Amino acid sequence: MDTTGYVGLSHQVALQRHMDVVANNIANMNTTGFQRENVMFEDYIEKLPSADAASARPVAFVLDHGVARDSTPGDMNSTGNPLDSAIVGDGFYVIDRGNGQQAYTRNGKFTLAADGSLVTLAGQHVLDSGGKVIHTDPNDTNVAISADGTVQSRAGEKGRVGIVQLDNNDLVRAGDNLYDIKPGARPVNVRDVKLHTGVLESSNVKPILEMTDMMSVLRSYESTTHMLDRYEEIRKKGIESIGRVQ
Repeated sequence: MDTTGYVGLSHQVALQRHMDVVANNIANMNTTGFQRENVMFEDYIEKLPSADAASARPVAFVLDHGVARDSTPGDMNSTGNPLDSAIVGDGFYVIDRGNGQQAYTRNGKFTLAADGSLVTLAGQHVLDSGGKVIHTDPNDTNVAISADGTVQSRAGEKGRVGIVQLDNNDLVRAGDNLYDIKPGARPVNVRDVKLHTGVLESSNVKPILEMTDMMSVLRSYESTTHMLDRYEEIRKKGIESIGRVQ
């Protein structure tokens, strides 16, 4: 494959990656606490080892540097559920994955398990600021989460929901609206926790913008494909012409 083919292929690979990210954003536009992602691409320019020939002009390939999370808060939707909460500003709830590892999420849709522990809808335990499971008595009533993250019932305080801050570059999507963190990353506990209670944070995905972006990516991919097909056609004709001359 020559330079034109490599440049076109790098562009198509980047566009495919872009399409995957946009499709994932659209798929999660109704997911509580979901934060959309953007692709991060960069031109890699290399000058061909030639003199002043036209073919020695710089050649730009596309480098994929991954994705960046858009931390813009989503809209707040009132639910009236005393166990629902949304983080004000940056931060993540700390979740026990059940295998001794922690995960992080913006989804504040919680409930009580049969044993009275605070869990996600998937049944994973919500941890306090010390990394421990928050327990209430199964017979407790009026269990609610307050604006400072305290879990309380008619019997009194039961713990405080753990909220941590993480660098955007340390987060890795783990499915089920959860994040893992990269090795060496250190979550920092948020001391002055502020929550909206009885509400949930909606996804910050803007469907119209994502659909527009998807159409733009599709057109670019088709344009690149057409260009490569046309170039290959010209190349074949050139080879045939040279063969006839010889």
